Amino acid sequence: MASFFEPQFRLDVTSRAGFDFRLHYLPCGPGVSVSRVAFHADVMVEIDRVNAYMVQMPLAGHNDLRLGGDRGTRHLLNRRLFSVIGPERSLQQRRSPDCEMVLVRFSAPHVASSLAAHVGDGASAADFHGVEFTTEMPMQGASSAPWSRLISYVLGELDKAGSLFVSPLAAAQAGELLMSSLLLNQPHNHSHLLRRAPEHCAPHHVREADDFLQSHAAGPVTVDDLARHLGISTRSVFGGFRRHLGVTPMRRLKDIRLARVREDLLSAKGDAVTTIAMRWGFSHLGKFSSDYRARYGELPSETLKAARNAR
Repeated sequence: MASFFEPQFRLDVTSRAGFDFRLHYLPCGPGVSVSRVAFHADVMVEIDRVNAYMVQMPLAGHNDLRLGGDRGTRHLLNRRLFSVIGPERSLQQRRSPDCEMVLVRFSAPHVASSLAAHVGDGASAADFHGVEFTTEMPMQGASSAPWSRLISYVLGELDKAGSLFVSPLAAAQAGELLMSSLLLNQPHNHSHLLRRAPEHCAPHHVREADDFLQSHAAGPVTVDDLARHLGISTRSVFGGFRRHLGVTPMRRLKDIRLARVREDLLSAKGDAVTTIAMRWGFSHLGKFSSDYRARYGELPSETLKAARNAR
């Protein structure tokens, strides 16, 4: 457990009857991970100092959470109430035997960097040391809906044998979406900066962003990366792409990657369709084939066959 979560992690099992530890761990790019954890026993977890931001989400059962020792705060977590815990805090938590928990962790540098990208206007990660989130995250109301939808999708993929997240590119993009959702929807001490009107994204910004996507299409690219590269906010990047190209940045990246797949298929150098698709970040092959046919009017296998017959 300590190797995945906290080096100062202690576990006390009240009764070993029925104890059955289960862990499903998914890294989602630099500084982000999603884990599904269950003990199937009454346990007490203690951490002297949390070393990352941690969103705790019970899918079943309850988690009696105490932050800051005896004089701190108490939060009874369940399916209707989650928590966001920041670095440097101490905690105790007693989990019921039926408690199944999802943990989403974000490194502090990643939170600061992503917030700077969202704020834009020349902000840097150094400006956002010590982001403080509201501890409780209620699962009712409009503000919780984006996070709820996103985490449901991620968990659905986590449980699939042929998960989309076998692709490091797809997993990293999911991590960025989780980070953005947390920053935009969970109150924190810099939320007011994200409510400002975004600065203008000029056509030359969009051209520069498109060049960046063309040059980095083989690797994990996020809207945060574009914002940092351009020195403007993520909201301005989205607005500029919609205004000047009529698509989102990630849709433009997908179109670029489809075009690269087609170039590789037409070269007919011997690679299989699956190999080429995976090279460009398409791990869900059924969806990839459907998107390819919608764009080019034929299946990728048909493109490859025609190219080989023409040689």
